[in-house]
Amino acid sequence: GSLQKWGLTLCHRGFRFCHIAPPTSQVNMAFDYLLRWLPIYLTRRVTTYVYPRIRDSVHRCTLLVVPGEIAMTSASIAHQPSGGATIITTDNRLTHTYASQFQDYLSLCRPMQNIYTTSEKLMQCFARFLSLNGARIQKVISLSAETAPPEIMTYCIDHIEQPKLKRLGSMYLEEFHLIEESWKKHDFIDIACLASAEDVRSGKVPIILSYGEGPPLYYTPEIYVMHLKNILRILENFENYHFIPIDPRVDKEGTLIVKDGQLALLVRTAQPLTVFEIFQPEIVNLCQEHLLKIADRAGYTGVFRAKVKSQIKERIRELLT
Repeated sequence: GSLQKWGLTLCHRGFRFCHIAPPTSQVNMAFDYLLRWLPIYLTRRVTTYVYPRIRDSVHRCTLLVVPGEIAMTSASIAHQPSGGATIITTDNRLTHTYASQFQDYLSLCRPMQNIYTTSEKLMQCFARFLSLNGARIQKVISLSAETAPPEIMTYCIDHIEQPKLKRLGSMYLEEFHLIEESWKKHDFIDIACLASAEDVRSGKVPIILSYGEGPPLYYTPEIYVMHLKNILRILENFENYHFIPIDPRVDKEGTLIVKDGQLALLVRTAQPLTVFEIFQPEIVNLCQEHLLKIADRAGYTGVFRAKVKSQIKERIRELLT
């Protein structure tokens, strides 16, 4: 918690991070790492690298450097905390020496993620993701794009002034049937923020399909009800589709989408829209396990599925009265 707060504070003050991620051999530590860094990634002020080969679990080193200003380094042997020492220096020559040491290590690493912000690159990124076969799990900040009926996509195309987004919307409409076909073969766990009736009426709930280079469109009660009714239809017709509603007021992690251990997309919906494409297998699996833990805690089969349907029907009733 304190490390995350420190990182976010530095980002908001204009600092940038060049970060070498730790090895993922220990699952608990790796989960802790992932949860700490997700909000920091979303600031778009972090470039992350990984060492592609096996790292031993004996020698451990931490190195933080602001070249010419300050450096902190710590080394330890395996799990022995008593033998560790932490050194902090502001000596100009030492900080540059440590910076050079960091660069030597960085030269052996490779990027953990690609970052996309332009419409063309975003379209290519999403198209590549959708072309992959396999189960899917995601957590999104509103109702998901895949569960929107075609009428909502048409509404977005008619009301947005972004030519490339209009083109992407037209492609979506053409391939809409393929999305439903995939639900016959593969699981799709959809962890989505279910807004209160009050927030929908106040025009505070964004339509994910309308995100792009400009401000998004927002749901009206009528359009939100249309989307909820389509989710109910999908739940009734596709056993492989699972809807898990979460409270948007407590969700701070942004949108995370994972395709069955193959690829993960971390989406920053603030302007400009940014997608972090994570392809490092170990990190993709961690993202997937993180979302599965959320899903398992909430429950989404059997009695939980029936409970979700009732919750959606109740929200529809609230919005229609």
